[in-house]
Amino acid sequence: MPRNDTRECNFVLGDDRGHQIDIHSYTFDSTGNLVFGVPYPYDSLNGTGAVNEFPVKCISPEWMVKFHTGYTLDENDYHDVQLLCQRFSIAIPSEYKKFEVKNMDTQLFQGKLICLAAPDPEFDAEIESKWTHNAEFARLMYAEPMRPLSPNIIKKKYAEANQATQNPPNEFRFAIRTQADDRLIGLLRFIRIDWSNSGARFLLGIVDENDRGKGYGTEAMQLALNYAFREMNLYRLSANVLESNSRALAFLRKHGFVDEVRRRQAVYRDGKYWDWVMLGLLRDEWSAK
Repeated sequence: MPRNDTRECNFVLGDDRGHQIDIHSYTFDSTGNLVFGVPYPYDSLNGTGAVNEFPVKCISPEWMVKFHTGYTLDENDYHDVQLLCQRFSIAIPSEYKKFEVKNMDTQLFQGKLICLAAPDPEFDAEIESKWTHNAEFARLMYAEPMRPLSPNIIKKKYAEANQATQNPPNEFRFAIRTQADDRLIGLLRFIRIDWSNSGARFLLGIVDENDRGKGYGTEAMQLALNYAFREMNLYRLSANVLESNSRALAFLRKHGFVDEVRRRQAVYRDGKYWDWVMLGLLRDEWSAK
């Protein structure tokens, strides 16, 4: 493709359908010294990939993120880096925080991967009923004994919740749906909202194991925190997690939550008593990240 910055080691290939590939070529000698091409560090080639199922060495995700820093950034850079960080659980560089704030300010309920939607009992009750049969998810989310619920009972619970709504409400419920196919994959709840003291407890869960590790939970958390601290004007959020749920504890701590209270041996599961860990996040802590 004709470009003003084309070099022998750096050029762009394209086709008549608008597809383009930015080629960066380089060669190292046996001792790791660059002898030709773009001056990338030798250590950056410690990743693995495949081209048409043929294994090749490639730049690792961590280095790809590093290479997207140190220059004037735009929305395209943010899009690429955000997907890399979500896919490989890498902390997004501080230079990109301004894009996160901008996107969250303009898209209150919409992310690139998921959206926060109002629950629809008529269409979602059957799916949520199946969730109550998912013992692994239910036992990680809740401390009380679980039992399977029929779609009719799910609908009845929503009807009762709507009838019992206080003014101002003390609970907000959201469904987490994929942007690609509008599929219901999880839930978000703000419960025990204390408007006088600007606090609430929240629950967030991606139900199916196959939907975890794809960035859905991370984006849902970003939308949830933005909504809580900017739209609801809360000052603190809290979350309660069983000590056995190490994945949830790591996820919350990654997003700034800190351990505040540990109720020792408070929940009995599988012949053993487990601690109930209570974590919290303040608005000032969130905005400073």
